[in-house]
Amino acid sequence: MILLKLKWSVVSVCLLLAFCGLSQTSTTLLEKAELAYGVNDLLMNGRQYKEPHPTAKGDPFLLPKMIDGTVYIKGEIFEDVGLKYDIFSDDLLMRVTSKQAWFQYIVANEQLVDSFQIEDRKFLNAQFIDGSEKVGGYFEVLNNGKIKFYQKHFKTFNDVHDSKYPNGYFFTGFPSLFVLENGTLTKLKNKGALLKYFKNEKGPLKQFMKSSSIKYKKATNEQLKSIAQFCNETRYAE
Repeated sequence: MILLKLKWSVVSVCLLLAFCGLSQTSTTLLEKAELAYGVNDLLMNGRQYKEPHPTAKGDPFLLPKMIDGTVYIKGEIFEDVGLKYDIFSDDLLMRVTSKQAWFQYIVANEQLVDSFQIEDRKFLNAQFIDGSEKVGGYFEVLNNGKIKFYQKHFKTFNDVHDSKYPNGYFFTGFPSLFVLENGTLTKLKNKGALLKYFKNEKGPLKQFMKSSSIKYKKATNEQLKSIAQFCNETRYAE
């Protein structure tokens, strides 16, 4: 039985890779996988995706629709890959389509993925961020300054059963903001923590947020990026 399952796994993954709708080059994804990592790594870590609580209200994804993006796997670049990011399970999903037009999502191997990009948003594997070992998963990159700002997105599932939510519902939590400076990763839970961290720049930072109409708990990605830029320019002003 174990041997049969293993054989079926090998066949399944080979079919998935053969049908994968990634950008075509002179070397196929299967060949790259075999040359770079060996198919065994993909067999041991890749798996078919099963959506959690599919009958609940809402969904576990950062963005509800599949979007073509770019995945960086051990230095290799794969463009125009159908991606969805499950922020409840913290899994990156890749859409695999066959010539017969059926498709399914497979969970990308987190040990192999360096980063991925959806539209203009880049997400970095936690293993490349100092001090993030206990957090894991993926972080959204907000800037590339001396003080690096990251966001950690998440959703929770409320397992209620009533007339309004007979099968429970997903709740989108406020993203956690992290800063990485001098090799130390710090979580900023709220506006107070942000101002405390930048205590030497507190006055100018408060004024900047006020003049820019930035409310911390409702800040957009672009507003957070502007805060990151302001903090870098203020703290490391030449």
